[in-house]
Amino acid sequence: RHPAYSNYPLLCVSYGQAENFCAWLTKAYSAMPDAKYKNVNFDLPTKDQWMSAARGGQTYPVFPWGGYTMMDKAGKWRANFVPMDDGSAHREYFPRITPRGDTIIDRYYVCDPGDITGSLNDDADFTAPANAFAPNDYGLYNMAGNAEEMVKEKGISKGGSWRDPGYYLRIKTEENYPDSIPASTERGFRIRMTAN
Repeated sequence: RHPAYSNYPLLCVSYGQAENFCAWLTKAYSAMPDAKYKNVNFDLPTKDQWMSAARGGQTYPVFPWGGYTMMDKAGKWRANFVPMDDGSAHREYFPRITPRGDTIIDRYYVCDPGDITGSLNDDADFTAPANAFAPNDYGLYNMAGNAEEMVKEKGISKGGSWRDPGYYLRIKTEENYPDSIPASTERGFRIRMTAN
């Protein structure tokens, strides 16, 4: 809540809170007498809509900035994430129950950021300011890294976070989060506006 963090991603919200915020914003915007658009709706993007925005108009990019590298020509990281090495990588297992009642164990490669966080050239202890890295070709910031983003399909997030290895920053990669962990210091959301 400190003003110093007003340009940082919003974290620690649940899917329901994100949906409620979108509904509130739709009503609040529509009630503005000088609103530019009269018929608007704010909501979470679907997976496909999120990936289209992340591609930034490029045909087949791996990352929102295009190309296959995590560093720019000056040797700076292109996003806020955890570089993965043999010493920090390990698997974590997350059980989840399907709508049919079956238990599935999801496996994820994660990094222990204890020795790495804060030591990168992104100057971030955890999250970084929203404009700390260059936007994609659509002008959208942080489509990869910093905070993974919930999408319309409940239980799925895209883009990876400050605590994820680079694999999760790829446009096509998605993460599943269980209902038992409704809010996280790694997960936030991005809204989509439709207007006519």
